Amino acid sequence: MEDDLKKQWNDTRFRAPDPESIDNAVLGRKKTALQSLEKRYRQFSVLSFVAISFCFPFSQVMPESHRMLLAVLMAVYFFTAAMMDLWLSNGISKIDCSTMQVSEVAKKVMFYRKRHFQFMFVLIPMALGLIVFMMWGNMDIIGGAVVGVLLGIGLGIRAFLEFMKNYREVLDQKLV
Repeated sequence: MEDDLKKQWNDTRFRAPDPESIDNAVLGRKKTALQSLEKRYRQFSVLSFVAISFCFPFSQVMPESHRMLLAVLMAVYFFTAAMMDLWLSNGISKIDCSTMQVSEVAKKVMFYRKRHFQFMFVLIPMALGLIVFMMWGNMDIIGGAVVGVLLGIGLGIRAFLEFMKNYREVLDQKLV
């Protein structure tokens, strides 16, 4: 019993952080999980806004009768995604750990995490509908659609795991 107490006491001793960590924190290069979430949502929002500009050129793969409809549907999808990500980014950026109570921070983080899932349940079916519409209008692009879907699933899962990692980091810091 006494040995266990000594071991626990020794494990809690102060350890000086390495100089690189101190430099990163002082220079502002060290980001919190909340800052990472806000930045990632902002990047996705900007990416979606940029993708809107490619909707009309990309719609040229469709038969002429479907081009305008595809371009409009794609623009609506990317605009919706951009606005959702922008809303999440703005909401996350308003969470201030230095002035808010721990319970309030935790509630807000859980709220935005829940909204992230709800937005996914809106955007994923929209994306699948767009893919089906593209393949229905032009059967020659099935190979490209399959590769695009597989690539999108892989990148989407990776991005999702990064988002959830940041949410976990925030919530694991004794906030709940």
